[in-house]
Amino acid sequence: MKDAQYRLARLIDSAMSIGQFKDSDPLGYRLPWTNQGLANRVGVSARTVANWRRDTVSITPENVVPLLEIFYGDNTRFASDRQQMLDTWHLAVGKSINSQEPILPAAQQHGPHFQTGNTGNVEFVPPSLLNSNDDNVPRLRQLHPVLQDLARDLVALLSIGNTPHAHLRARAKAYRELIDTALDNIDSARLFVEGIRLANAHQTTNTEISTGDLPSLNGDAAETIASLLQIHGPFMLATQEGVEIIAAEERHRRRPNQEREYRAAATDFAASLQDRPDIAQPDAADTILGAAEQAGLGPYPERSAVIGMGTVRNATIALTASAMTALFPILGQAALLAGGAATGIAGWFALLAANETVKHSAYFKAIVSRAAKHIDEKIPLPEPDAATARLLAGTSRVLAFVLSIEPKLRRLEKASGDQSWLGKTLDWMKDNAARPEKR
Repeated sequence: MKDAQYRLARLIDSAMSIGQFKDSDPLGYRLPWTNQGLANRVGVSARTVANWRRDTVSITPENVVPLLEIFYGDNTRFASDRQQMLDTWHLAVGKSINSQEPILPAAQQHGPHFQTGNTGNVEFVPPSLLNSNDDNVPRLRQLHPVLQDLARDLVALLSIGNTPHAHLRARAKAYRELIDTALDNIDSARLFVEGIRLANAHQTTNTEISTGDLPSLNGDAAETIASLLQIHGPFMLATQEGVEIIAAEERHRRRPNQEREYRAAATDFAASLQDRPDIAQPDAADTILGAAEQAGLGPYPERSAVIGMGTVRNATIALTASAMTALFPILGQAALLAGGAATGIAGWFALLAANETVKHSAYFKAIVSRAAKHIDEKIPLPEPDAATARLLAGTSRVLAFVLSIEPKLRRLEKASGDQSWLGKTLDWMKDNAARPEKR
């Protein structure tokens, strides 16, 4: 109960810090709530609100409905966040919650986006499906060739001789591989991650140079990496993704011990994805681990913390989506309508986690169509074709994997403070995967 009380305090504090309001644009700028401002709306004192948002004490609102109405109302864009706060409040006051339906997470947010691949494993969403109309394309076109040249030059300069700066060279190569392509093919969130990893590797290299553990960078290499990192910032700020990450960075607040625990939990989870191409594609697994390891570190710790949390959160959304898919043929119609037709598992999977091939298969078209029509009677699912059968076999493997790392995921849920949906979804998967009568 105490853990739930602390989680609720962090949820309230987070909602206030980002100015959460039921009529606002999820991606728009919002003024943070002051204690007095929210107190005036709820009808309590500012001191009471201050206590609600402090995760060092266990003062829980007697009635959470006023907060839910102010923060989320009946805005469907915030349905998942509203449910998360409501269920956390139930646990905080010692009430039971319905464990028959999982809490479906909101859409993936800042950071690299992931989807379920054709064999059930986690892969990157293609950049062509992510690029924003709000990007400053003229600025990007101006800076893109400059960054390409700098990245190529840096890798070449760090490859001279016996390459004593191998770690820095590896990060420079990873950056070059992302930037050295057509502008439309660049995944700006992945590039943001690699920029952070390169900056952190540069800082580590300079530290080891100062202690005599590494030789100095030659003048050309030092100038090239400094120029690259300076231009990388304006390039990212010309993208909508970069603007959103910087805005989230300004709102980020976490104590050093909380940051360390989150980084440890996230790294533990991400490490389990390594060398498991049947669960996550190697490049996706590497990005997830790199972002987790660097969370809260480097010259811009708030920035690396925000991108680390976003990357790991998006990865858990895609991973659990794949695992849930394995239960479709087991649960039949019940799986389609869990959570309601508009936000049910089938609709959520189709909109947030599945790749284009999966979404357009006859099997999943039938699933989403039935959920949308609110069919209540039990109707058998269509017989999957060969490709869908391979997908379902893969998602069954992912389901077994997710349940095998349950302790890691629950640790991550606790450390993150904003993924309370994860624990309930794990409970739901365990309960339904263990019911042979439904098979």
